[in-house]
Formats: sequence, C-alpha cells, structure tokens
Amino acid sequence: MIINLFQFDSTWSDTWHSLTLLERAFLLVLSVLCIYAIYSLTTILMRLRAVSKYGAAKNHMSLQRSLFLLDHRLANLRGMTGGAFCLFFLVFFLAMQASYRTIADGKSTVGGEILENMWTCFMFGGVVSFAFLVLHVGQWFTSARVRSAAFRLTANSAD
Repeated sequence: MIINLFQFDSTWSDTWHSLTLLERAFLLVLSVLCIYAIYSLTTILMRLRAVSKYGAAKNHMSLQRSLFLLDHRLANLRGMTGGAFCLFFLVFFLAMQASYRTIADGKSTVGGEILENMWTCFMFGGVVSFAFLVLHVGQWFTSARVRSAAFRLTANSAD
C-alpha cells in the first residue's frame, strides 16, 4: 500500500515526450525566468527590509532613490514576464495548429489522435498558466510592499 503511493506517475513523462521542440524550448525559457524572478524578488525584499530598517539614519532623497530603483527593477521583471506571456501564446497556438497533424496507423480514429494531441497542449497550457500565476502573485506582493514603503516615506515627509 505505501509502495503504491511513491510510484512514479508516467503521465508527466509521457506529456514531456509528446511536447514539440518549441514547447520544450519555451519551458526552458520559462524555467530561467522563474529562477531569475525568485532571485530578483528575494533581493528586492531584502533591500526593502534594509531600507526600512536603516532608513531613519539616511536622508529623504537617498530613501526615495532606493525605492525608485527597487520599483524600476520590479517594472523590468514585469516587462520580462509580459514578454514571456506573449511568447507563450504564440507557442501555444502554434502547438494547437500542429495537433491536427496526425499519422493514422489504423488502430485508433483520427479524432481520438487529435484529442490526445490537444490534451497535451492543454496540459502544457495548464502548467505554464500556473507558473505565470505564481510569478504574478510574487510580483504583486513585492510591488505592494515597495509601494507601501514609498507611501510611508511620503507620509513621513509631509509631517
């Protein structure tokens, strides 16, 4: 019973082997983007914490410049994510068009093969959409923290 829980599910490896070269290349690009985003968001949060912690000793202009640079880095990450999102739809729709190309072997119907190819496209789209959702939530959280710190800075300077 316990051994059955840890057996390898072949659905993921079957899906990987049925992906086109373009889809695999996009998954590689998305993996690099996710790694960079995690590194960048972590760095931004650590710098924001340092700015918030030691900000009282610095002058107002230095804090404002630090927050501007953090927001600029977030904007660059948003742009990269947006570009990857557009590339995803290009790859997805090219894969959808290719799903109608089948080689009939006589064992199954053409409609069944097309649906199997579309299932692979939808599995690819679901995994990539989840990755984009995680990227968006991370960017949203970090952006909210940076904007909150900027709001506190302008509120303190208005006093």
